[in-house]
Amino acid sequence: MSAATECDEGETRGQPAGEPPAAPARPALSVVIPARNEEAVLGRCLDSLLADAAPGELEIVVAANGCADRTAEIARGYGPVVTVIELGEPSKCAALNAGDKAATAFPRAYLDADIAVTTQALQAVAAAMERTGALAGAPFPVLDFDGCTAAVRSFYRVWCQLPWFTDNSIGSGVYLLSEQGHRRLGSFPDITNDDQYVHDLFRAEERVCVRSHSFALRPPRTVPGLVRRRTRTLHGQHELAARFGQLPGASPRRSAGELLRRHPALIVDLLVFAWVTKAAGRAAAGKAAAEDNSWERDDTSRRAGSSTALSPGGGRSMPTKIAKLKNGAVSVLDLKTWLHSLRILHYYGYSHVREKRKMTIGANPTFAPNVSISNGDRITLGDRVHVGERVCLWAGDSVGRITLGDDVMIGPATFVTASDYGLVEGMPPFSQPKNERDIVIEKQVWIGANAVVVAGVRIGAGAIIGAGSVVTRDLPPNMICAGVPARPIKPRPRVAGKS
Repeated sequence: MSAATECDEGETRGQPAGEPPAAPARPALSVVIPARNEEAVLGRCLDSLLADAAPGELEIVVAANGCADRTAEIARGYGPVVTVIELGEPSKCAALNAGDKAATAFPRAYLDADIAVTTQALQAVAAAMERTGALAGAPFPVLDFDGCTAAVRSFYRVWCQLPWFTDNSIGSGVYLLSEQGHRRLGSFPDITNDDQYVHDLFRAEERVCVRSHSFALRPPRTVPGLVRRRTRTLHGQHELAARFGQLPGASPRRSAGELLRRHPALIVDLLVFAWVTKAAGRAAAGKAAAEDNSWERDDTSRRAGSSTALSPGGGRSMPTKIAKLKNGAVSVLDLKTWLHSLRILHYYGYSHVREKRKMTIGANPTFAPNVSISNGDRITLGDRVHVGERVCLWAGDSVGRITLGDDVMIGPATFVTASDYGLVEGMPPFSQPKNERDIVIEKQVWIGANAVVVAGVRIGAGAIIGAGSVVTRDLPPNMICAGVPARPIKPRPRVAGKS
C-alpha cells in the first residue's frame, strides 16, 4: 500500500482531516543587528552566532542603514536564516526600531555588527534572566587588546574599574531585553548612546551579567581612535542628561582619588585616562557648540583578522609572529613593566641576596638563583651542597634551624620549613602561635623534586626521598623513602643502578 492511500482523503500523516497545517516553531531568541558599512566585520558576527545555533533557534534581523558597501549583500548571502532590512538614512536608532518591528521573539538581543558572540552565550544570558527575573542582561565583555598601544591599554585598565563595567555591565555592544524590559523601553529614541540609555533604564538589580559566558570587546587600537570613541561617549552622555535627566540605573561616579585609594598601582593609568577624557571632553564640547550630531566612529577596532579574536567556539586562535613581536614591543615600552621589574628586584633582594649572605655555607655549593630563603642566619650548608630551582629554605623566626650535611642534593621546588602554626580554636591563621623545631638533613641525602620537609625531622645519611613526598617524621639512613607521609620503602642499593 502506498503512502498516499494509508490516510483517508483530506488527511495527512500525523494531522487530522480538516485542520490547517501546523505553524512553524517560533524561534527561541530574536537578534537585531543594526549595521552601517560593516562589510569588514558582519560576516564574523553572523558566523559566530550561527556556528552553534540549532535550526530555527534564532531569528536574525540585520537592519542595514545608509550603507554604501556590501553590508546588505553579505547578510543576504546567509539565506533565509537572516532577514535583511535596508534603510536609506544612516541612523542607528531607526535601524534598531525597524529591526524591532520585524522581530517576533523574546528575549531579544541587540548586537553591534563588530561583536562576535555565540548563541550559547546569548541563551545562557536568557536563562539567567528567567531565573533571576532580570529585565536586561548580557554576557561578560573580555577586552581583546591585540594591536592596542600601551596608552589604550592604560585607559581601559581604569575603565574596567568604573561602576559602568563592574556593576552588572550591559551595553558594551550586546544586550538582551525580556518582553517586560522591552515594554519599559518602548521604542529607541533618536540619541547617540543607545547602549547607555538601555543600561541606565534598569537598576543594577534588574540587570544580570553572566560571567561564565563572554564575548570579545575590541577597543580602539590607537589613541586618536580612542579619543574619537570617547568623544562619542561623552557627547552621548551630555545628550542623555539634557533629555532624560537622572535615569534609575545610571552608574555612580567614581573620582580619581577614590580609584587611586582602591588601586594604587593605577596611578600612571589614571593620568592617561584623565588626558584622553579631557581631550575627548573638549571635542564633545565643540560638537555641542556646533550642534554637530555626526557619529564619531573608530575604524581601527573594525579591522578584520585580529590574531586573538574569539573564535565562534569561544577559544582564541594562536597569535601570529608579527603579533607576538608587536605585543613584545608594547610590553617593553609599557611603563608598568619597568615599575613591576623594580618590585621583582626588591623581592629578589630580600628573599635571596640578603638572606644568602647570612647563611653559613661550605665549599663548592651549587645554589640556584631563585631559591627563597628566610632567616638565613639559622641555616647551615655543608660542602658540595646542591640546592635546585625554586627551593624554599625557611628557618624559624627565633630558634628553628636548618642544617644540611655534605653532598646533600635538593631537587627543584622542594619546601623545607623549620616552623609551622598552632591550632588554637577561633584564632585566625596569621595570629596562631608558631612552633619551631630544628631540621637536620645528614650527608649525602638526595631529595627529589616537589618534596616537603616539615619542622622537627631528621633525615639519616644517604637516604633518598622520592619526588613529591612529604617528610613528617625522622627517616633512617641509607633508605629509599617515599609517600605522603614519607616512609621507608627499601634499602638504598649498594651498587649504582642495581636494587
